[in-house]
Amino acid sequence: MKFITKYFIVDNYMPEIEDKKIINLIDKIFETLINYLNIKEIEYGKINLIIQKEESQYYKNKIYVLLRKENKQIAEIISEFEKIFKHELVHCLIEKYYGEAPAIYFN
Repeated sequence: MKFITKYFIVDNYMPEIEDKKIINLIDKIFETLINYLNIKEIEYGKINLIIQKEESQYYKNKIYVLLRKENKQIAEIISEFEKIFKHELVHCLIEKYYGEAPAIYFN
């Protein structure tokens, strides 16, 4: 399923998390991190977010999130998505704001 949020173009290959909650969650996480990182002015177009492809990483304005879903409830899958997405989004935002993506872990 492909959809567009306020900040992202999302290719979601995981039907378990296809609902309005995930759309709102994606933009909420973005806005929260912008405030948390105290980023005032950042130029960005829509960021590509690919769910359930290849591996989790940020590369060239694309965020890839790979989830392990074996024997997990939807709440656990969404929780894992939040953690991985935040981590990769921090790389993205820092690179866009400071020019270089650091190697960090965000919990």
